[in-house]
Amino acid sequence: MEKTHSGDNYLEIVENGTGSLSVVDIKASLQSDFNPVHLETGTLPSGVISSASLGDSSDFLVRLEGETLHYDAVSKDGRTTMTFNPFRKVNAQKSITQLSSILMSNEKCAIVAEVMLFLPQINFYDVASGKTKTTAVDKAAFDWRPVMENMIGPETVQYYQYAAYSPDYIFAVYCKATLAGRMSGNAQTAIHVFNWEGDFLYDFKVNESLSDITYDAQSKILYAINRADSRIIRYELSEYL
Repeated sequence: MEKTHSGDNYLEIVENGTGSLSVVDIKASLQSDFNPVHLETGTLPSGVISSASLGDSSDFLVRLEGETLHYDAVSKDGRTTMTFNPFRKVNAQKSITQLSSILMSNEKCAIVAEVMLFLPQINFYDVASGKTKTTAVDKAAFDWRPVMENMIGPETVQYYQYAAYSPDYIFAVYCKATLAGRMSGNAQTAIHVFNWEGDFLYDFKVNESLSDITYDAQSKILYAINRADSRIIRYELSEYL
């Protein structure tokens, strides 16, 4: 299962492999003894490998067509209103795993953020203007060709692992470790904070190896799960945000 969009009121989940889409009412589910209350269910269109909701008006779909990845804003009646092609120099069919990412959307500003797993960068797609911006935290982002040409293996470096967001900020777990090092628990972890304009704001080093994060904008607390013992950890960020 993959969490593709999470707002204050609902959670959007896609089942990898089948493309089955579920939208869960968070408040109603909590009031029903944690039994999921579905607002709607469906299936992603053929060829779509990832998606993010832009509210009631449209969705943002990542679609593989031949050797190309298309990033489309699609209205609810099926019209494509904006298209991006950030990886036009890459054979996406051969490098689809290397292009793995986490999508997050902000309905307020109509921007979609793409947190890359195997490149140290976040891409921002402005659905209203058609502009794109890439924020790279490491010069390795500019040496992307070897990443696309090599098979994923134990020595492959993974940069970002998990992400969360609020209407004002994006939080991404950064490790910069090989897959073998990550599995052994030797990876040093940081939390990178960006705003929706694409600016890199903070780099918080943490001692724990994390397995997921989420953010409460009201209390300005970032919650994380410690990979070692599954404890929930709280990071107080009110001093910074």
